[in-house]
Amino acid sequence: YHKSFTAPHAWSGKAVSIEFDGVYMNSEVWVNGVPLGKRPYGYISFAYDISAHLNVGADNIIVIRVDNSLEPSARWAHPCGIYAPVRVIVTEPTHIARHGLYIRATDITDQSATVSVEYTLASSGDASTEFEAILQLRAPDGTVLDTAHQLISAPGSHSAVFTIASPQRWDLDTPHLYSVDLELRAADRSLDRVSESFGIRTIRWETETGFWLNGNNVKLRGVAEHLEGGPVGGA
Repeated sequence: YHKSFTAPHAWSGKAVSIEFDGVYMNSEVWVNGVPLGKRPYGYISFAYDISAHLNVGADNIIVIRVDNSLEPSARWAHPCGIYAPVRVIVTEPTHIARHGLYIRATDITDQSATVSVEYTLASSGDASTEFEAILQLRAPDGTVLDTAHQLISAPGSHSAVFTIASPQRWDLDTPHLYSVDLELRAADRSLDRVSESFGIRTIRWETETGFWLNGNNVKLRGVAEHLEGGPVGGA
C-alpha cells in the first residue's frame, strides 16, 4: 500500500501518530522511507509516532507492506491486508496517552459503588508546564454526578476515585452505561479530551451453575467468535 498526503503547517510542533485498527498480517510500515516497525499478529490494533519523520507543509508518503504468504495461517477464510480503519491522530505534545483512560467499578452494592479511574499522560516535548486534569463522572442520562480537578506537574500515571450512590446496574434488559470525561488543560487552554463509557455490574462463575450476572443465574447461548475472539479471530 502507498498513500501520499500533505502535512499541513498546523501540524508543526504537534504530536502526530498513525493508528491501524487491523492489518492481516506481518505488516511493516514506513513514512518517507523511515521504517517504523513490524506487527506480525493480524488481529490487534497498533500505532506509530510519526512526528519526527514528517515533512510539514510538503508531500509525504506512507508505505505498508503486508505478508500473508504462509497460507493457510488460520482455520477459516480470513481477511487479508488492511481490513479495518486507519487514522492519523494529531495532538498537542503533552496529551492523553493512547488507551490512556481506564475505569473500574468495585465494592458494588445496591447502595453504592466505587469507581476507580486511572489515566496516563504522554509527552513528546517539553512537559515542564503545570497541567490541570478535569474528570467528570456522568450518569447514564448524561447528568454530571461529580467532578475532580487535579494539578499535574509531570506526565505519567495518575488516578482518581468517585463514589456513586444507588448505582444503576448494567444488565441484559437495562444496559445502563455511565461515562467519565477527561480533559487536559494548561494556561487556560484545552490540550486534549477523551471520554469512556462503562457499566456497573457484578459477575461470577460457579462450577455447578455456571455464569451469574448481578446475582442472577444467566445461561450463555452461543458465542460471537469474531475479531473480539482474540487469536481465533476474523468475522
